[in-house]
Amino acid sequence: SFRARLGVMRSLLQQFEATSDEGNREVLVNQVATLLGELHDQHVECLEGRGRDSLIVNQLVARAGIIADAWAARATSSAIEQEELEVLNFYADGYEEKAMKAALRWYQQSAFRDFDGFIDAYTSPERRVPDRRGGLPQHSLFATDVFARDLDELPGPAAPRALLQRLCQALGPRHTVVQTALAELEFLLDTKKFVPFHTRRICLPMGG
Repeated sequence: SFRARLGVMRSLLQQFEATSDEGNREVLVNQVATLLGELHDQHVECLEGRGRDSLIVNQLVARAGIIADAWAARATSSAIEQEELEVLNFYADGYEEKAMKAALRWYQQSAFRDFDGFIDAYTSPERRVPDRRGGLPQHSLFATDVFARDLDELPGPAAPRALLQRLCQALGPRHTVVQTALAELEFLLDTKKFVPFHTRRICLPMGG
C-alpha cells in the first residue's frame, strides 16, 4: 500500500544516511529507486493529493528522488551537465547548503547563456513542466506524444530551475537554506548596479 511503501522508504533513507559503506549505500539507493518507481506507477493520485501530511510526503519523495538520481548518474554515463551532477552529488553526500549554492550558480549561468530562451520560457503559455527527466505522470495531457517535451527540450534554464524546485521541496519551506536561496533569487539575475536611495530631508518652518 501507499503508506507501507512510504514507511519502508523512510527507513531506507535513514539507513542510507547512517552508513558510510559505499556498497551498502548503493544497495539501499537501488531499493529506494525501486520504491520510487512503484509509487509513481501505482500511487500517482496519492502523491498529487492535498492531504494533511502532503507536505511531509512530498518532501520525503523529493529527497529520495534526488538521492536516487545522484547515484544513477554516478553509475551510468548519462548525458547530464556537469553542474547538475555536482548539485546531485552534494545533496546525496549531505552537503545541502553547497548543493543549493551550486544549483543557484547553475541557474544563473544557464539563464545568461540563453537569455532569449529565458524570456521565452516566462512569456510562453503555461504548461506542466517535469521536475525531473521523464517525470511527467502518464495521465497528464503533456505526457502525450503531441505535447511531450522533456527538460532539455524546453526553452530557458528549465533543468536548473526544476532542480532548484526539487531541492526546495526536499528541504522544506522552513529550512534556512531554502529561505536564504529564495531571497537570493530575487536579485540573482539583476545586472543593474545598486545605487542607494536617500530621501531628501525637507525642513519646514515652525507651524508650516
